[in-house]
Amino acid sequence: MNNSQSNQEAKVFFLATDAEWQSFTNEPISVQVSLENGNRYLFLNSTLKLTHELPLQAIESTCESLGINLVLADLTSGDFDCLKYILETEILPKKLNLLMFYSPKDLFLLHGSNNFNRLVLPEQFLDDQKGDEYLIGEISQKRNIKAIYKLKGHTIKVKDLKGWTTGSLKALASSVAIELADKGKMDAYKTNMVAGLINEPESFIEYSIGDTDCLLSIYQKFSANIQSLQSQALELPESTCFTLQNIPMTTGSLVANSFRKYLEHSIGNPDVAAVVFRKLGELNLSQDTSQLKKAQANRETFLGMANSLESLKYILNNCKDSPEISKILKGFLNAEYDTLAYSLASPQVLGKDTKTTTAYLAPVHGGRALNEIPNEYRLTNVLDADLTSAYATAMNNLIYPIGRPRIESFTANQQRTTLKEVLKQIEGKATPGCWVIVVSGKLPFSQDLIMSKVVTAKEINKAMIGGNDDNDNDDNDLSKIPGSIVHLRREIVNGIITEDILKVIKAVASNTEYKAFLSLEVVSMAYHLEADRYDDFEAWTDAILKDQGSVKAVKGNVVDTRTYAWFALPLSKVFGKLTDERKAIKKQAKGLKPLVDAGDLEAKVSYDKLHSDQEARKLFINTGYGTLASVYFATANSIVGNNITAKVRVNAWMMSKALRCPQVITDGGLFSPEKVRFFKEGIQIKLPSLNTLAHPELLDKHRSIALKSMANKNWSELFQRAIDSPTETINIFQEAKAEELTNDHINKFWSAWGLELTFGIELKIGHESVAASYMGKADYCLKKPDGSYEFKIRGAKEFTEHELKSHPKFEILRRVADGLDDISDIILEYNNTYLLKIGRYQEANKSTGWQHIKGLLPGEQVVELRSYKMNNSFVHIDMLEEYKKIERRGRTTNKEGLFERYFNEGWAATLRHALAGKLNNKAR
Repeated sequence: MNNSQSNQEAKVFFLATDAEWQSFTNEPISVQVSLENGNRYLFLNSTLKLTHELPLQAIESTCESLGINLVLADLTSGDFDCLKYILETEILPKKLNLLMFYSPKDLFLLHGSNNFNRLVLPEQFLDDQKGDEYLIGEISQKRNIKAIYKLKGHTIKVKDLKGWTTGSLKALASSVAIELADKGKMDAYKTNMVAGLINEPESFIEYSIGDTDCLLSIYQKFSANIQSLQSQALELPESTCFTLQNIPMTTGSLVANSFRKYLEHSIGNPDVAAVVFRKLGELNLSQDTSQLKKAQANRETFLGMANSLESLKYILNNCKDSPEISKILKGFLNAEYDTLAYSLASPQVLGKDTKTTTAYLAPVHGGRALNEIPNEYRLTNVLDADLTSAYATAMNNLIYPIGRPRIESFTANQQRTTLKEVLKQIEGKATPGCWVIVVSGKLPFSQDLIMSKVVTAKEINKAMIGGNDDNDNDDNDLSKIPGSIVHLRREIVNGIITEDILKVIKAVASNTEYKAFLSLEVVSMAYHLEADRYDDFEAWTDAILKDQGSVKAVKGNVVDTRTYAWFALPLSKVFGKLTDERKAIKKQAKGLKPLVDAGDLEAKVSYDKLHSDQEARKLFINTGYGTLASVYFATANSIVGNNITAKVRVNAWMMSKALRCPQVITDGGLFSPEKVRFFKEGIQIKLPSLNTLAHPELLDKHRSIALKSMANKNWSELFQRAIDSPTETINIFQEAKAEELTNDHINKFWSAWGLELTFGIELKIGHESVAASYMGKADYCLKKPDGSYEFKIRGAKEFTEHELKSHPKFEILRRVADGLDDISDIILEYNNTYLLKIGRYQEANKSTGWQHIKGLLPGEQVVELRSYKMNNSFVHIDMLEEYKKIERRGRTTNKEGLFERYFNEGWAATLRHALAGKLNNKAR
């Protein structure tokens, strides 16, 4: 390179790395590094020559023709540092951004495992450091890898692109219209890459270096797409948009911080917003005492001057002419704040209350996942229904409130009120979608509409105050509050009542049931009154600045007299706008597709840009709900989050009752169109109550309900046609208007109560099946018209290419789908495999346990032998004590096992024992 070192100092330089190794033996093969200056390196493990006949001449000539620097190095010993070699070869800036994708082993092989352990296991090298510039820093791995460390005077910041996708590198590349190098011939060598290197050296090299080249391109294009979305769709000033240097490396952080920027810069004058958000916020009381006193005094002085919108605008317009006022304003804005106006209903804030029941408002309850008919286990002629864009649609129909919510909660010694009493306070007064009530209590009937959250206030406090982000083995950066979501039927524990849930209760519950609901005990409640609402940002700002309220500690208690005035931001202005833009972009792209297919290169460029733009919007839309419900982001809002999920749960409940879905998973469920629920014609209808709707056997036999074919159609004939012509399956059901008929049926069913779905229903294409089997709350198998099987089994794997043992659920569900009952020969032992993460690796090396992983490096596959234990946690549970008993049994290890002991009697008998809930001493 010709650039001088001094010119390089201020620049941040990008490079990307990837590695190849042999499956199962974990033997290193190569390390690839691509630099933004165009230089590329292939470090080939020289020890391979000792055990294999390598085509070195072909490898050298291929590298030379492709402009790749080939380096033969001992990658097995763990002492050779590839990056150090590059830094000694080239003159690079002091700041390096190292791009990678997911596997920590890429870093271990890049630096040499012995060297990289100095960063990962520093306590083992306290007396053996290679100088203070060698691999000193920090590293962690949750959803992706985060690391910053030093090497030879360079600061290296790892940017793991895995945080931008839940899928593969290929999927991420596709989202920005980049095609990865064709792996082609290398697909045959997935489990034996050394053979690929020997037999197809050119293909191996093109494939391996292709990924690192693409990482650089993906990072550039993805960042550009997000910048474009921020400036155009969110209308952010260019100076506030993410850059290549500061773009967040997880989708959650990316979307949450973009939304925060939108709040601060796009809903009103940014300078005004900065002040009003802080006026309603609170200073961080844990900061240094002298700093806190200085901030408090400065705050009081500034707010004394800025006591209206008019006075604030005067200050902002004239502060440059007054150094003193400018200093006060700067001190107010730069003070350390614990909360801001938009974070006052976040899980972070609500969950920290240790003196009242407010903490129970923090958790956002998730989707409905329930075995609706646990005494059945097989369907024939099956379709799969989904709520269309459920979370995005729910989000776009709600308001995001900015301001202080009204909260009613109780201390340990306070008498709690009832649902009846609080509904008198808020009905017709609280803004729809901007209130939530947490209730508990026992019921004299069954219901399966409201879920329970089994958690204590102390557990929530601990998660919010400290410890919620400690587990490096947790992949999820969106939600982390302990406790279990349980469908208790005759008891509710910390259940959620929202506008949508209350509407269904009022429409469906009998008089006796509704009275019992009203008697439930209120745990806590948060709401915004319509009378406190402002739709004009400046009017709201004026009200906040004129407010004389404050937050003070009086005799150990917090006294909060701040105003409840709040600003109503329709989420449709953000996520709805993105949804509309995405639809328009997809329509444009569709119009260009014929030209692209015809080879028009100019059309291809435009098409690729449109594809990238719609994918960026898709990411924001799909991630938006998660960030609003997350404990990690200040812009999250528990009121909004719970109203979103409640809306989806209600619709999933309605769908399952009308279609007779045996199992509902979040926003979808299998059903047989040959056997759905209708109201009988020609009779006086008696509407089923909540109790009847909660019992499938009672509902099926209800005097007003009939089970028959949806739309009186001969569905068996359609499925037979699919069996005869499997490739025509999709067309067969589209021509039959199955999706339209499903929507019509559900809405007609619920019209009897005056209800209808909030969302449309779509049928999953490719899930049309001649049979389906299901077990537990979320595991199922589809048998397709072509005879193939598709499984959805959470936390289990089926191994087909090597000697590892598959989870027994695969074979059980396959047999049941085939109509078989005999499972006496099912092998209970199975292999659990996972890639070793850095946190578990560190944990293992600090303890005397974990012997089976101590010889492995992070990123390598851990294989564990386990034995399947079948608990009956999927059965309908009435009371909390019953749930606790089942949970305790699931944690108990005994040689007789659990309900799998009855496998010799067949699957039907095993389920009968599980439903009865009793274990005898009979071992399998």
